[in-house]
Amino acid sequence: MLLVEPLFSSESGCHKPFYYRLFLSVVFIFLAVLPHDQLEAQELPESFFKNYLIRVGIEYDEYIDLLEGKLDGIKEGSLVEATIIGHLGELYKETQDTLKLNFYKSKEEEYWSKAEVTSVNKDLFGQYLLRQVPISASRNNNEFLDSASQYIENKDDLLFIQYLRLLKTSATEEPEMYAPRYNDLLNSQELPPDIAALAHVAMTELLWNSGKLDSAIVLNSKVDVDNVKSMFTLLVHYMFSAFNEMRYANLVEAGRIGEQMKGVVRRYSGDKSKYSSVFYSTMNQLYTYTNQYDSAAFYSIKSINLLKGKKGAELRLVDQYRRLSLIYSENGEYQRALETARESIAVAVNQFIEHPLVGEANSQLLTALFDVYELTTNIDEKRLLIKELEQEIVKQDLLLLKFTRPDHRVHLKVIKGRLRLERSQDKVAEELFKEAISIANEFKQAQFDKERARYYLALIANKRKDYSKSIELGEQVLKQDRMSFRFVIDVHKLLISSYTNKGMVAEAADHINQIQKIIEDKTAERTKYLLSQSEVQLELESQKALNASLESEQLVKSQLIKRQQLIIVIIAASIAIIGFFVLRLKALHKKNLTLLQVVEKEGAELQFTNSELGDTIAELQTNQSANQQLLDGLSIHLSKTFNGIKGLKSFIPELGKLNNEQEKYLSRISDLVDDEELALNNLIALNSILGNHKIDIRRVAISDTLNNIESQMQSSLKLHQVDLDIDMAKGLVFLADRSLIEMSLTSLLQHGLHQELLNKKLKLQVASNEGLQVALEFKGTAIDQAQIDKWLKPGIEDEKNYLSKLSQLKDLMDGDLHYLVMGDLHKITLKLNLIELKLADSKGAEIDQLEIDAVYDKIHQLLVSEDGLTNPDLSMNQLSSQIGIPSRKLSFVINTREKTNFSKYLSRIRIDKVKQILDNGDHTHLNIAGIGYEAGFNSKSTFFSSFKEFVGCTPKEYLKSIAQEAS
Repeated sequence: MLLVEPLFSSESGCHKPFYYRLFLSVVFIFLAVLPHDQLEAQELPESFFKNYLIRVGIEYDEYIDLLEGKLDGIKEGSLVEATIIGHLGELYKETQDTLKLNFYKSKEEEYWSKAEVTSVNKDLFGQYLLRQVPISASRNNNEFLDSASQYIENKDDLLFIQYLRLLKTSATEEPEMYAPRYNDLLNSQELPPDIAALAHVAMTELLWNSGKLDSAIVLNSKVDVDNVKSMFTLLVHYMFSAFNEMRYANLVEAGRIGEQMKGVVRRYSGDKSKYSSVFYSTMNQLYTYTNQYDSAAFYSIKSINLLKGKKGAELRLVDQYRRLSLIYSENGEYQRALETARESIAVAVNQFIEHPLVGEANSQLLTALFDVYELTTNIDEKRLLIKELEQEIVKQDLLLLKFTRPDHRVHLKVIKGRLRLERSQDKVAEELFKEAISIANEFKQAQFDKERARYYLALIANKRKDYSKSIELGEQVLKQDRMSFRFVIDVHKLLISSYTNKGMVAEAADHINQIQKIIEDKTAERTKYLLSQSEVQLELESQKALNASLESEQLVKSQLIKRQQLIIVIIAASIAIIGFFVLRLKALHKKNLTLLQVVEKEGAELQFTNSELGDTIAELQTNQSANQQLLDGLSIHLSKTFNGIKGLKSFIPELGKLNNEQEKYLSRISDLVDDEELALNNLIALNSILGNHKIDIRRVAISDTLNNIESQMQSSLKLHQVDLDIDMAKGLVFLADRSLIEMSLTSLLQHGLHQELLNKKLKLQVASNEGLQVALEFKGTAIDQAQIDKWLKPGIEDEKNYLSKLSQLKDLMDGDLHYLVMGDLHKITLKLNLIELKLADSKGAEIDQLEIDAVYDKIHQLLVSEDGLTNPDLSMNQLSSQIGIPSRKLSFVINTREKTNFSKYLSRIRIDKVKQILDNGDHTHLNIAGIGYEAGFNSKSTFFSSFKEFVGCTPKEYLKSIAQEAS
């Protein structure tokens, strides 16, 4: 209140008047009833961790608006601006707005690259370093975290760094560090609930994925959900809780948890957030477990749509496509399962992903290929599917060399065995199935594939009419738990066949009854789940109704409190207004008396000032008249001087005859006088144009100058409804006066703008031709040469004669100006003899046309004649090393000759090779995809899209057209 007291203190300074005390009381009452949360909402996050909570919470949209609003009043280049920009960059990670994210990130980097770290900005610099920590988990992350911790001073961020050390622990490089880092973090004092929850969730995921399910659930139960703000943390916690309930077939409780997750997503507007994919994955698993495949597929597709285009989400996208393919397989939609599995592999190939999850996706593709193969009856399609299957098996073998996964090895053995079985190579298939069972037993993994191998062994035994062996193996398979519904049905069918062939009719009938019971149990289980979900929904509706009633009562009470607060505020404001007006009237009365005295005093001074001003004006008028007379006299004197000099030619011969040399000399003097008079007039006119401008020669980029002119003339162009088309060569830089260049080009454009344009278009061409050459073209009414000469004559006193001004300006730069009219086409060419500065990195100066042709021939020779195309991984750097020419020069040659980049050029000549193979009929040993691989394409999708781009149709359509032409 120190700012208020001097305005309302009494004259004595020791006693406060009644109105003043009343005003203070009202202010205190007003502040007491004002809601405090509105004040707190304006505070900025003071740490990286607080900003993280905003980013993963429900408030990030509001905070973005708040922070961007605060930027308007902040000094540019200040520490406060850098802090706000850093927070904004983190928040825009959540919105996936890459343009704004990169903009704020670059501005923050620019600030800290120049700033000196002091005790004032030390913590903020540490937060900046924390934002640079890579996403991937690696031991190298410790270097980034160590650098940040040296500067961080706030406790929240130091604890968050400990969590990041745990999260980014590499499972391959330092697995032994998980437990100590987790325990150290939990033993920290004043650990925020969100950081503790993040640590619990991270360890839960680690233990769950390593098969320690009970230990994982113990840690997951430690999450304090009531005090966690992070949407991601809550969803992952609920996900593992739901998975645990599904382990024990507690479907009602799993469904209840699913509803809780749905509530979290709705509360956090989760449909816009990448974190909602956790919810979609959980619901996918739940519906798959209860055989509701359509619902499971719905959530998988939602997850895929959410992850598409998200940076860093490519691996999760591969896995989601794989899961969707599994769902389609379980639902009997084998063709869709195959297409989705191919999508999964396409994402991995296009993004160059190398990860064990890609092996799982490849395994699903192999299964889907076999499922479709077994269903199709078309021989050609079967042949193509087998070909693709063999190729994918080779890829899986190569992938297993990098990532040794026993479960993938088991699955691949089973697939190879099925392939051998299909080719009637039963003995080889039998060995492969036995190897798969041996690997599964050794590593205690891949139980499902192990039982599938046992099923195929039973199938081989049945084929050999060894029904006892077939029955023994089939019954072993049925003893296992958690086998898929369709697989169990297939095993029962095999046993029915074996028992029937052996004459054991009762046992065969028993298995028929078991199949019927399985179908009935599945139907009952699904019905039970649907009924339980209905009960959950009814319970939720009841709870919602109760909550709505409580909220209604709370709303009534809240409105009553607000009404009372409003009445108090109105009364307090009324008292304050009355007191203010009383005090204001008192102050105004005193001020009016003072003003009256001042007005009387100033009136007397004003009379004296008016008298002095009259004398000054009269004196000024006298001086002005005298100056005018002097100017007139000087003009007459100069005129007489010039006329006198001109008269010498007629006066001197009267004194006597001059010889020829004297006559020529006198004529030369007369011409010089005329030239000097014209130059003096031009100089006066030019001086009126340049004003006080001083010539300043420096480096001038013509592109910047034109951009500035176009920006200044934008309103004039819109007013005249004229389109300006600028065709300018790149990299034009000259030594010149920028202002003279701008005045010259502006005069040229203004002339065109004020003509009667027929098509409302101006075309400006700017190039380098032993100086700067500018040409303006437009269509206008026809004019004669007399009008052109009038426009080009310098010194014409007409504001709209822009070419007259241009004629004077071009003389300063030793230039030429030409005006050509052909019918309605006007072309004005301005050439200024300026010194051009060639850029050091100009590609055009590096290589002439002969060298371009020579280099291009080398490239074509290597790629076409020497089969360089067959390398699918061929890059610009590899081509450079093979030819021995720098990659920058190669790129320039290809761009110059082919008018495209290296990648497009390579694809085009590969397509030319494919067309040559198809035209010659040399493709009978390969399918269409195989031809693409032989030409150097590394994926089927890339080959097909390139063929469509350069030929205009698919390879199959092209083959049909060749066949039609041949017939």
